[in-house]
Amino acid sequence: VFRAGREDVASRINSKKVVHGQVGIRCRFCAHLAHSDRASRSSSFPSSLSRIYQSLTMMLRDHFPKCTSMPDAEQTKFTMLKESKTTQGASGYKRYWLDSATKLGMVDTPQGIIITERSQAAGLSVPPFGTSNDVPAVASISLFGQQDPSTTLSPEQLENGSPFLLVDEEDRQLVSEYLYVLMSQVQRVFLTESERVGNRKTLEVGLPGIACRHCCRTNRKGLCRLFPARRRSLPSKIKDLHNHLRRCSLCPSDVKETLMKLKDESADNENLKTFFNSIWARLYSGKIIKP
Repeated sequence: VFRAGREDVASRINSKKVVHGQVGIRCRFCAHLAHSDRASRSSSFPSSLSRIYQSLTMMLRDHFPKCTSMPDAEQTKFTMLKESKTTQGASGYKRYWLDSATKLGMVDTPQGIIITERSQAAGLSVPPFGTSNDVPAVASISLFGQQDPSTTLSPEQLENGSPFLLVDEEDRQLVSEYLYVLMSQVQRVFLTESERVGNRKTLEVGLPGIACRHCCRTNRKGLCRLFPARRRSLPSKIKDLHNHLRRCSLCPSDVKETLMKLKDESADNENLKTFFNSIWARLYSGKIIKP
């Protein structure tokens, strides 16, 4: 199990779209090689937990018999097991991989499977496969960050702890200094029931959003919290964010002055697209960026 890096995203630009931080599965024997040097289907990014079984079977069929990095002893064992007859049905296999993935903290999102610190913690409470026949394993955070019925975490509880920031030093080379500094002033938050008013009435409780990190320290709500429902609406929130920071009584004056000086800087459109794709992926992922 691994998270997609920049090389993984670039290698699939002409095929299935993968976002930075998305969770996939890969052959551990040839993972150290460049993508072009590996046998076919060396890795896969299932679109959901329920598709892991299918992805694995394709790797078993198309990759492992051809993997030149697999040790001879492992290859012999693999061939022997492949040719032996099993008695367990496919449904049992599917349930095993679903339970195992959930126990690792893997959860479904609109951008594919991710792992967060909270889902990993929740996965520790999932019983081992086969010990509970009544209740299937469930992910602690499902679509749009909502809580499954089996959990009791509220959006407020999800925000407790260290701030979940959305930019790191690597992003500095992609965008203007203005946008980098601006996005450094926000952290991830989750929509609460009390915020579902006006234009937010139709949004789901638990939807990830961005908020002024200075206001978050005092638990402020309101216009300092923005909830883009789609990736394409994320850039439009930038002006709203700057307007808030300009008026925010908690935002340091030196930050305001810096933003005003840098406001007219621009960046390459293609880099902007990459940057916002990364921000969107982090909203739904577990990559913690320390302040």
